[in-house]
Amino acid sequence: MYSDDTLAELAEKFQEQGIDPASAAEHLADLVRLGEYVTVTPADVEPVVAADPDDDLVLACAVKGQATHLVTYDPHLQALGKAYRDVEILDGLHFLYVVRGDQPPPAEKKE
Repeated sequence: MYSDDTLAELAEKFQEQGIDPASAAEHLADLVRLGEYVTVTPADVEPVVAADPDDDLVLACAVKGQATHLVTYDPHLQALGKAYRDVEILDGLHFLYVVRGDQPPPAEKKE
């Protein structure tokens, strides 16, 4: 899911990371085509992440869109813990485990 603000944030991140503009435009178009649009108003945005207020827009989109999971490697969002307002926060690998319905492999013992 995406909102106007999260789409703009993603476009900004692509530019900061030096992603080819044509490739970035293609990815953004895919998101618009395949994603679910969520209307987020200023009243929906709560100040939660003081270190990066743009992350509040992501949280508002997830909550307003009734997301079950927020998949991110953003340390500010991960610092919120395992969930925010019933939206589970996890990284891509752990989301894959959820989707597949399995668990991470056991850690190898060091001898």
